[in-house]
Amino acid sequence: MVSLTAYLEGIERIKSNERYDEFKNDKYYTFEIFVLNHNIDIHGNLRKPNYIIDNLDDWIIYLEQRSRSTKNKVMRARYNDLLWTYRDKYKRSLLSNGNVKDKCELAIIDYLELAEEYILKRSSNDNLSYYLRYYLYRSWNLAKQIKSTSFPKLIQLMIDIEDSIDEDKKIGLWGFSYKNLINKHSICLCLEQEEQIIDKIIMRVNRMDTKDFYALEYGIKILLEYYKNKPEEQERYLDILEASTHIQSSNPFENQRYCDCLIQLCHKYNFKERKERAIKNYQYYGEDFQKYIFTIEEEFVITTEKKQQLIENVTSEVPSTHLSNIVNQFILSKEIIKKIMEEREGNFLSRMFFGTSIVNGDGVITKTISTKEDALFHEAKSYWQVLLPYFSIAIENLKDRHQLNAETLTKLLFDNTLYKGQEKTFSIVIQAYFDKDFFSMCYIAVPLIENGLRNFLSKCEHTIYEQNKHEGFENITLTRVLTTLEEYLTEDVIFHLKFILNEKAALNIRNNLTHGLLSDSNINEWMALSLLHVLMLLKSLIGFEKESNISKSV
Repeated sequence: MVSLTAYLEGIERIKSNERYDEFKNDKYYTFEIFVLNHNIDIHGNLRKPNYIIDNLDDWIIYLEQRSRSTKNKVMRARYNDLLWTYRDKYKRSLLSNGNVKDKCELAIIDYLELAEEYILKRSSNDNLSYYLRYYLYRSWNLAKQIKSTSFPKLIQLMIDIEDSIDEDKKIGLWGFSYKNLINKHSICLCLEQEEQIIDKIIMRVNRMDTKDFYALEYGIKILLEYYKNKPEEQERYLDILEASTHIQSSNPFENQRYCDCLIQLCHKYNFKERKERAIKNYQYYGEDFQKYIFTIEEEFVITTEKKQQLIENVTSEVPSTHLSNIVNQFILSKEIIKKIMEEREGNFLSRMFFGTSIVNGDGVITKTISTKEDALFHEAKSYWQVLLPYFSIAIENLKDRHQLNAETLTKLLFDNTLYKGQEKTFSIVIQAYFDKDFFSMCYIAVPLIENGLRNFLSKCEHTIYEQNKHEGFENITLTRVLTTLEEYLTEDVIFHLKFILNEKAALNIRNNLTHGLLSDSNINEWMALSLLHVLMLLKSLIGFEKESNISKSV
């Protein structure tokens, strides 16, 4: 039977996942498999296996012997490459001929010949990506490490190889000459070589179909960077890309994504008018987003038993205690929400459609879910929708049991420490709730709550002012108020307040109402109930500390 080393003499490319089990009894099987188990990534870095060979010194000696005896350039390049790569793992005295830098130079020479044979003189594009990584990119990576004498040949070969590749749609197969030779300022090119690289990219961009947006974007990004000091040239290529954003895609939201790419480029290179136009187009392509959206709803029923259990849990003959019990019952728990998220992890639909981005009524993405905290807030929206009907039942029971009307509930919830000089405003909010005038209630309650939180912070002996740029002072923002209150309130209370008031990944009621970002249909009883809970919570923080465990120390 032929030996493994003899078999390897005939291979044309290394397959790192091939085990060659038929050669397991070969004397040098372990050595050769370790050689083959190294990979080359798209940057030309050699990736080592997740294990190390036991008898490394013997392996090194074997590598050098094989590098001198084999006639196969693929294997010889790999052997010499590994002698260089593992240079810090063995004593140089193990080498019988030359030094480690010589081994690296020999590997580069073989890689260059392989790149010329398998890429530049290829008859087809089969395995082209592999050959680029294993021969061209690897030789470039090594040449930079030792400042190889092969640099001039390698530079021209890289340019010629890219020139020979006509698959414009496959953006991973071109653009490497610009990235390695022009964008890296340490490389000295002659003017003719630089022009050859740029002219080829311009040719690609000009001949591409405008339907191939991402390939166009890839090429135009290079040209925008190259012509960063020539805005008239940049405008020419941005014109091409902008036209491509309007080629109707059959994929949902695709044209919006095109516009977003254009917006980022206009922002980077300070084309303000074009950026404004791109933002308008982004909004335009988002207007029909509703037809692509479907809702996943969890059906639940509030049974008589559930309703009775809720009432029993919160009811008290003392109105303030009853109210405080309701507040505590409906403060969002981060631990519960985390558990819900963990349960969703195995659900394919949840992985696909939960926690991606927040979209407004115009189909414009206002927030991308990018952190665990974002995901918690976003998940809490679904949980809060389940809780609100129960909260409504609890409020109606509170009103009925204690025969509360707008006037008596106002007296129960109003506190002069929080709302000094705003008693009339507060009573209007509560009356609007009883009258089911949810518009008035929500719009008036938001600034009232913000001021109440600021005054609560002041009660904690903390300043509520900060210097402004006009050599004066102004009230600190709601965001800063809540951040500062983290010192005094529990994590769940802070999470709950942020969730309802000013977190973009959550309800964000304060910001949406203040800036007029909600349609009439969004200002409803559920929003009013959410704000009513905050008003009740604030009163609990001030008035019911002994009956509640929701504040640390105030």
